[in-house]
Formats: sequence, structure tokens, C-alpha cells
Amino acid sequence: MSRIHQAPVLTDNEIILAAKRLTDGYYREVGEDSRVLGINFESVYVNYIYPTYEINFIDNEDLGADEFGTKLLGMYLPMENRILIDRNLFGDPRRAFTCWHEVGHAILHGDWYRSLLRVQDGPALIGATELSISAETEQVQERQANLFAAHAAAPKSLIDFAVRRSLKLSRPIRFIGPGEYTLDNLGVTYHYSIQRHIELCHQIAYAIKRWFGGLSVESLAYRVADCGWVENVVRRPFSLHRFAPVSKRHDAVASIGAQLLAGFGSKR
Repeated sequence: MSRIHQAPVLTDNEIILAAKRLTDGYYREVGEDSRVLGINFESVYVNYIYPTYEINFIDNEDLGADEFGTKLLGMYLPMENRILIDRNLFGDPRRAFTCWHEVGHAILHGDWYRSLLRVQDGPALIGATELSISAETEQVQERQANLFAAHAAAPKSLIDFAVRRSLKLSRPIRFIGPGEYTLDNLGVTYHYSIQRHIELCHQIAYAIKRWFGGLSVESLAYRVADCGWVENVVRRPFSLHRFAPVSKRHDAVASIGAQLLAGFGSKR
């Protein structure tokens, strides 16, 4: 009877710190002044990821589909310490997040998978059923790689910088319900008809996307929400204490892992 392997427990804070160590290490390597130029996966890979982790990267593969017919966008081979990216992602807004996602697997799970593969002579493919990885463990690891990718691809410090530089905001925008909202982007005033909180996050993401190396507006919008730049007043719970502190987190933020997993994971 095969043993079902459970992955080591990683807290969200540990995953976020791992992403921060990567981006901070990159900026130490290229110079702190480079923050004003934003972040780009290819530059981070050449200057920091490969020299530090020796992860090989190939992005012209035809990865086909999994056993359920779902298109594979990215793949991590732990024994070879190699990432494969499907060639169909050239020019696709999902590519940047997929690259960061697979790096997340390599950094967070690579050692653990290699230790299993050395003991159990299975294929060097992450998530392979021959390794007796439970479906729950695989889902947890996908969520962990998504959380890592979100924070590595769009660090909070860079989002804060980009929002302040481009939109001249000093505090969060308050979403008070459907209506017209105004944003000043580099001195030009734009008016938007907004129906939902996340739509306002999308407009901010669109305004700052040039700092984030091709990351999709959808992915960036969830990070804008996660960083608290749009305060969702509509979703605040009623309180008898008028000035009681209320968490700024909301449904869109609390479900960031699920949203990213559904739309921007390694499978499509």
C-alpha cells in the first residue's frame, strides 16, 4: 500500500516572506534605485533567480494537456530543477504570472519533491500521481504557488510607489457604491462609470501596469485590492459602535487565492 505524502505546512506569512526575500535580493543585486523601473520577470530571472537558485528555464515547449484535457501552461521538473512554459503563452497576459507561479513551486516545494523522488523512484514531474500526493495537498501547493507569485510579481512596496507616482494618491480611494469615479493619471483626469469595487481596482491596475512587466491587469487588480488602495465601504458590516475599527479586507481580497487559482494558475 503506497503512502500518501503530505507536504510540509507553510503559513501565508512564510510564503509572503519568501517572495519578499526574492524581490529584495534582486533589488540588492541591481541597485535599490532600480525600483523606479518596476519589476520584470526576465530581468529578475537573469540577475537573481538563476544565480541564486540555479533554476533552468525553457519557454518554447508544447506542454499539451493533463489527463483531464486541461491545457498545461507551465510545469516544474524538480529533479532537473527546470521550469517549462508553454510556447502558446507568448504574448499572452497570463505568461508573467505563470512564470512566477512555477518559480514559487521551485522555491517552496522543490526540496521536498526531490527528497521524495530520491526515495521513491517516480517521475520528475511535480504533482505526479505516482508520488501518491493527495488531491488536497496538490490544491494547497497550487494555492501556495499562487500566493508566492502574487507577491513576487507585484510587491506591495512597488504597488504603493506606482500608485503614488502615477495617480498622486496619498490615501485609499473609498468605493461607496455604483457611480462615477475620477482618477488623475499623470496629470490627466479620467472619469469612469464603476459598478463594483473590483472594477475600480482594475482601473488603478491599468494605470500602473507599466511597472509590472506584462502582468495581467486582472492579476494586478487583486493585488491593488489586497494592498488596500480601494476601501470598500459598501461591504462594511453594520456596527453599533460608529467608530469601531473595521477590517479593510473584503470578499475579493479574502478570496485572492481562489481567484488566482481559477484564472491564473499553471493549468488552464
